[in-house]
Amino acid sequence: MMRQLNGQYAQYFRKKIATRGYLFQDRYKSIVAEDQRYIEELIRYVHLNPLRAKLCTSLTILEQYPWCGHGVATGRMRCRFQNTEDILRRFGNTLLEQRRQYRQFIKDGIDNSSDIDHIIRDSDNETEQMRSSSCWVIGNHSFIQNALAGQEARRLRVARYTREGIDIGQVCRITLERHGLSGADIRKRGRRSPQPTARKICAFVAHRTYDIPVIEIARHFGISSPSASRLVAGGEELYAEKT
Repeated sequence: MMRQLNGQYAQYFRKKIATRGYLFQDRYKSIVAEDQRYIEELIRYVHLNPLRAKLCTSLTILEQYPWCGHGVATGRMRCRFQNTEDILRRFGNTLLEQRRQYRQFIKDGIDNSSDIDHIIRDSDNETEQMRSSSCWVIGNHSFIQNALAGQEARRLRVARYTREGIDIGQVCRITLERHGLSGADIRKRGRRSPQPTARKICAFVAHRTYDIPVIEIARHFGISSPSASRLVAGGEELYAEKT
């Protein structure tokens, strides 16, 4: 969902201001978190982002900042689609008490960072290790073990291919051989290329199976990132037909 949202918005933004290049530097990342205090810490981390980025200089200004949910949670702003009940119910029984304790909780996080803050910052700075669960799952021991059991196969597969140094060229050769496709002119541009099916399938397998970034696929085929994203999307149905 986020890949689709970011991709379409980036196209809209480039057309609107007539610019070129990448709008978002990195891929969207998500962290699995156990409910309880972990969710509260994540709420605080997200809502304090404008302060860390120095887009706001105080909590008073943060409550008036339109691109953050903090002002809606405190009642200073309105947003029809934002659900504040699930946030505020964690901070008291009455709405007045909830908002008062929520404000204090956010204020306490300005100078006192938690372990979760450090985990998220390390993940954002790409200092985490792929095999380390702490970079993508937060919770108690049993919760982490359950999360690992559900995602272990995919995480270890990606790590193995990364360690072995498999690149887009090797992925294309493997995919072509496996599906009985010819590799002739696969990197040739244009819709009249004799191998549009092979290009799309290779792009899909590289991104979805081997987790190779779209930018690397684009560079390999000599096309733009939006064009590479369309190759990946077009290859999904073709791949299903071949398998």
